[in-house]
Formats: sequence, C-alpha cells, structure tokens
Amino acid sequence: MALGGRTAWRAAPVAAAAAAAAAAAAAAIAASVLGVAVAAAAAPGASTVAATASAAAAAAPHSHPPPPWPPVARQAGPGGGALLRACTATSPVRTRKEVRDLTAAEAAALVAAWRWVIADGSAEALVRVHDATTDDAHWGAQFLPWHRAFVLAMENALRRYDPTVTLPYWDWSRDARAPALSSVWPTFLGHSRPSECIRSGPFRNLRASFPRPHCIRRGFTSGARWGMNGITFEEAPTLDALVAGPADYFSFVEALEVAHGVPHDAIGAADLAPQAAPGDMADLRVSPGDPAFYLHHAFVDKLWADRQAGGRHPPAEYSGWHSGRLVSTRDVLRPFNARVSDLLRLPCVRYAPPGGGADAASGRPRRGRHTRLRVSRAAAGRAVAAARARRDKQEADWARQAGATPDSIVRAREALLAAATTAYMNGDLELEEGGGGTPTPTPVAAMPAWTLPSPMPSASELATETPSASPTPRPTPSPTPTLTPVVRRGGLGGRGAAAMPT
Repeated sequence: MALGGRTAWRAAPVAAAAAAAAAAAAAAIAASVLGVAVAAAAAPGASTVAATASAAAAAAPHSHPPPPWPPVARQAGPGGGALLRACTATSPVRTRKEVRDLTAAEAAALVAAWRWVIADGSAEALVRVHDATTDDAHWGAQFLPWHRAFVLAMENALRRYDPTVTLPYWDWSRDARAPALSSVWPTFLGHSRPSECIRSGPFRNLRASFPRPHCIRRGFTSGARWGMNGITFEEAPTLDALVAGPADYFSFVEALEVAHGVPHDAIGAADLAPQAAPGDMADLRVSPGDPAFYLHHAFVDKLWADRQAGGRHPPAEYSGWHSGRLVSTRDVLRPFNARVSDLLRLPCVRYAPPGGGADAASGRPRRGRHTRLRVSRAAAGRAVAAARARRDKQEADWARQAGATPDSIVRAREALLAAATTAYMNGDLELEEGGGGTPTPTPVAAMPAWTLPSPMPSASELATETPSASPTPRPTPSPTPTLTPVVRRGGLGGRGAAAMPT
C-alpha cells in the first residue's frame, strides 16, 4: 500500500504536467485553425509547464503530427483575423449543399480533407475550443453567430488541404419522422449502434483523445424504424414557419436552439441501456468530435441564413440577452476575436436548397401546399399541442439538462408551438399520431451511390500515415496569423480544469 501511495504521489505531478503540455499543444493547433492566440489550460500542479506554442510543440507527447504550418506575426484587435479574411466578397464562393446532393467526387474530396484535419490535430483542437467556450456559444443570442464562426473555422481547416471543399449540411427535417432510417447513416456518417464505435463508412472506428481516449460513439441504431426510440425531429413546415414567422430575433434563436438539441440528444443517447455513457453528440461540450455535428450545425446556420434572406426581417437583426446581459452587434465573440457584426453575413458562403426548387425569396425549397384549414387558431393550437406533446417534452428535457433557464424553455416552446400551428393551419403540416413520437412511414431521401475512401484509420494510424499511403497527396496548408489572446471562463457542466481554455 505504501509503495502504491508513493507511486501515485510521484505520478500526480507528471500526469498534471503531461495534461498541461497536451493542452498547450492543442492550443497551438487551435491558434492556427482559428487565427487567434489560444492560451493553454492550467492543470493543478503544472504551473511551470510552458504554455507558448513553441514550447508546446517541443514538449507535448502528442499522438498527432505537429501542425505543418509555421507561426506567423500577430495581429491585434477584433476582426476575426484569418478566419474572416478567408471569406470576403472577393473570395471564391463556397456553395454548401445538402449532403445527399454531393457528387461522388465532392464527397471523396471532403472525406480526404477531413482525414488530414483529424491527422494534424485541428479537429480535436476545435473540440477543445467548443468545450472551453460553451457558455459563450449556448443559451442566448450568441448561439447563431458563434456557431457560424465555428463551422467556418472547420471549413477553413478543410480548405487548407483542398480549396475546393465545402462543408455540406444535413437537412434532418427531411427525415424528421424516422431519423434513424435516414440514408446519411449508411452512406456517409456511418452505421450506428448504442454505445459502439461508428460501424461503417469513411469514419468507421474514428477515435479521439479528448477528454479521454475513446472512439466516437452514438446512442441509437441506424437503419431501424425504432432506432431512436420514437424520437422525432422538427419537420420542415414547422421550421419554414419559424424562419418566416413574425417572431423577433431573440425568440427565433431561443426556439431554434431548443429544436436543434433533439438531434444532438437522439444521435448521442436515444436508445442507451441503463447506466450506459452517452455518445459524443449528447455531450454538448465535446459534440464536435462526431462529424455529424458539423453537418447538423451547417443546417442550423442555413435556417438563419434563410431568415436573413427572406425579406421579412432585417438581415442585420440581432437582439436579446446572453449570459445575463443585453447584447450588441459590437460584442466580440470568444475565441474568434470577431464582432457579432462580422458574422451577420458571410460574403463567401451560399446555401443551395436541397434537391433544387428554391423559393426565390428565401432559398427554402418550395413545398406543395394543401388546403388551408377552416378552424380557429385556438382550436388548431390545441390540436397541434396534443400531437407534439412527446416531442415538446423531449426538447424541454434536453434543454433543461443542457443548462437552459426555465423562462428560456417556456419561450422556445411557445415559439415552436406557434410556428407548428401556423404550418398546420396553412395545410402544410400533417399532425403525427401518438403525441409526436410515432415514426410514421415517410419517404426517406435517397443518397447517391458513392465510392468513398477507405474507412477512417485510428488517430495513431493517421499520425504515422505518409502522404503516399493516403488517398490523395498531402498538401501543405496555408499559414494563418494569430490574434490577441483570450482568457478562459468556466462553462456549463463545471469541467473547468480538464478543458482547453480560450
């Protein structure tokens, strides 16, 4: 016992120093990905570990290769640095497609670039950033502009290896009543079973080392009608009505954040055994570890872009609260060092409607209209509330567990109910039986017959892979500048010491 105690006593500072060095190495990579200087976390007993990028690169026992781009000069002041300089009015236009509309060549190029972003540590660095800045990113007005910047950071990282690549979005509203049957699982994101590694596709057996070594896991069974345990998502007519409706920005963002939580929860924890750990997508902090995160959030961003282009609301509308304070477009978003006003429009990004047939005003696809119901709004609201009772509870439960305030949840539920009622009265929404939880058969969008690269190697295999062994030669990414450092705040869940600070 004494020997074990002495060993543990001696190992503690070593482990703390290694953890700090690993965090510092990730900070150096994150600085290159985001175009900002990212400070390293201070682990207990590791205050003497250097946190600079140069020291991290030399000291860290990383499993990924060091970033192959050189450090460059710093730039002070808001403006987003390299993050936004890569997306100006003169930049090549990036047309983000629905994932099922990608050509085989586009899908293969995306996967090849994604492999290198995993290999060089950028993907994990972004997970650490999301973990460290959860409070900045969630439960308030900043949810949409913050994640717009985050998705852009991932897309920029991919384009450093292949400048033709853009992130696709997954319009999960097309699969809303039977999301486990969606064709995105077997053909791109990979088959899933509860508490297991990804079973197929280019991300099969994808592994991560943060917050601990593990394979990316999910919490549902793909390809099974009840694979998500009866959980359904918000349907397209409801989202259309929310996007085009009269609600102000703050009501819109609260409702959209609550609605977006159900796919997070369903993918990560829909059908877990008792006491089983949830998958990555269900853990709000580290959810970017699952590639599904980026396709999901690109769709959320598209909904905001549709609202901005719809003509009913000013494109630069921004209002409400975040972290207990009134917001302003002059607010600076950590860790991007960009003002909200910088993210209200991305000049280089366009969204293609799924499958074509866009509405000229908003870019949303046209939908066949049914006969408008001749009922009072009160009667329609009661019918809609009864039909979506289960989904309403799922959304509220997830939001409550993830840290939303009771008042915010109430307002979001009211906005979603109002949007669904409008869609129902317009004849666009057919009510589900069983309180919004029975996955009635609906046409499931098909995927093209792609021939993608081989399944994803482990992180250690990627770290030792040579360019000649990869599907495409490894290009040299472009360097990015760094900006002013930012300081970490504690976030949702209280896992401060383990997270990478910003």
